[in-house]
Amino acid sequence: MPGVPRELAEHQLKVFPNAKPVKQRLRRFTPEKREANRLELTRLKAAGFIREVMHPEWLANLVLVLKKNKKDWRMCVDYTDLNKHCPKDPFGLPRIEQVVDSTAGCALLSFLDCYSGYHQISLATEDQEKTVFITPFGAYCYTSMPFGLKNAGATYQRAIQACLADHWGERVEAYIDDVVIKTKNEGDFIDDLRKVFDSLRKFRWKLNATKCVFSVPAGQLLSFVISNRGIEANPEKIKAILRMHPPRSHKDAQRLTGCMAALSRFISQLGERGMPFYKLLKKVDRFQWTIESHEALDALKKFLTSPPVLKSPDRALPTHRRKICSSTSPVRLMWLAPHWWSSDRMGSTWCPDNTRSTSSARSSVPPKSGRITKWACKLGAHDIEFRPHTAIKTQALVDFVSEWTEHQVPEKLEIMEIWKMYFDGSLKLEGASAGVVFTSPAGEKLKYVLQILFPVSNNAAEYEALLHGLRIAISLRIQRLMAYGDSLVVINQVNKE
Repeated sequence: MPGVPRELAEHQLKVFPNAKPVKQRLRRFTPEKREANRLELTRLKAAGFIREVMHPEWLANLVLVLKKNKKDWRMCVDYTDLNKHCPKDPFGLPRIEQVVDSTAGCALLSFLDCYSGYHQISLATEDQEKTVFITPFGAYCYTSMPFGLKNAGATYQRAIQACLADHWGERVEAYIDDVVIKTKNEGDFIDDLRKVFDSLRKFRWKLNATKCVFSVPAGQLLSFVISNRGIEANPEKIKAILRMHPPRSHKDAQRLTGCMAALSRFISQLGERGMPFYKLLKKVDRFQWTIESHEALDALKKFLTSPPVLKSPDRALPTHRRKICSSTSPVRLMWLAPHWWSSDRMGSTWCPDNTRSTSSARSSVPPKSGRITKWACKLGAHDIEFRPHTAIKTQALVDFVSEWTEHQVPEKLEIMEIWKMYFDGSLKLEGASAGVVFTSPAGEKLKYVLQILFPVSNNAAEYEALLHGLRIAISLRIQRLMAYGDSLVVINQVNKE
């Protein structure tokens, strides 16, 4: 297969000059995997993607993983050692949220799949023998860009963007190898398809006809269901939560919070709904599923039975604004983020305003936290104007500022009272015992005696005296305590000496 021209894209490894080649040992495979290796090598050699190498310097191993159909094997190469000696390509990938948002609401969608997409991009000649991998049938290197290399995704994204630059954002969206042609009006479908295909044909991109889908009203893009209605949650991810049993371990709780994060755009007040689950992630000796967590899981499942559909904003409607007042700033006007917050269930639509303005009002209050700083960076790309209400009387505005202005009153320094504890333990013929004496800041003394009913040594008796004293201190709610003892073993261990 000829592939795209090298002038459009060519992948280069840029291996560090002082990198030392690494040779991995051959891994053994079962007869089933050996046969899968042989078939894949035959296909790659017939397409011209690989060639045999006799005396390689770099050597990597194969890794076989099952495909989605759970029957066929996918052959991958472990390029971990090679990737460690390659610099990172700073080319930025598109944001998934923006790709999905700009695709939803179109009348027709067409999903394209390039035939062995990565392999259509050539690999630099001087870097080909650095991609050698060992198999039971010999050592081979790639002549085209393979999966698993450090900057393969960035190279592919750069190539597809350069090819479809004339249609980018208007009728085409792509995230690496996920390419979608969006048609806003059904009458423009043939024209949009023809223009995109002309650009692909110009740069010799080959498509896999068995995996391409054309002129459909809805489809799955980047784990979201996109349609004319808007953006819908992936039904498989919703079913995963609905079928989930109450967690029995920390790993189950992590799995639950991971599923919630995947559906974060469709779950309102995610932080409040998931707080009982986040508390379970704390490291404790014993995992305990509480009644509060069980009720939160039932409420989450009930909410996901009818998830919202994010819809395209209506530009004719005015912008909703929200005033947020706090003790640290008298007035702060926060505009909602430029995303889609409306749904069929809510029955309302929000859209950003198109007013032209400056951002001086927004930047008048310096950011106080990391979250506000992120909002300021996101809002900096938009023209936002703050227009105060001129009909408010002066006295009302003064009363408002006076009510929400923080009074700088120096905090009173809290003096912590220090208790003293003297502990001692001993071993006698009659048995072991321990004693603890507490001295309060006022000079009062509290004496406790402990009888140890199990066999211990003299040092163990000292430890029991200290532990018993600490338990008493906790029950007395003592905040600061100075402990004294006559055992250097115990004292040095407590002080980590």
